Amino acid sequence: MSNFASVQFWTIDNDHAGQRIDNYLFTRLKGVPKSRIYRILRKGEVRVNKGRVKAEYKLLPDDIVRIPPSHRGLLFMGGAVCLLVLSKLLEL
Repeated sequence: MSNFASVQFWTIDNDHAGQRIDNYLFTRLKGVPKSRIYRILRKGEVRVNKGRVKAEYKLLPDDIVRIPPSHRGLLFMGGAVCLLVLSKLLEL
C-alpha cells in the first residue's frame, strides 16, 4: 500500500512522445475504466509539467506526468476490492 501513499511522477521518453495523454494513461493504468481516466483529467488531478491538460494534449519528450496519490490506489483496484482492502486495513 505504500506505493499509493505518495505522488507518482512519470517522465515521458521518446517512444511515447506525440501520444495523447488519455491514450498514454489507458496503457499505463490497465483495467481502469475510461470514464475514470477522463474524469481525473477533466478535474485537473493529472498534471503535466505542473499544469492542467486536456485529454487531447500530446505528450512531448521529457514531459513529467503527475498522478495524485488519492486516485492511484482507487484506479488500480476495483470498487468492491478497494472497499474490502480498506475495511481489512481498518481492522488492523
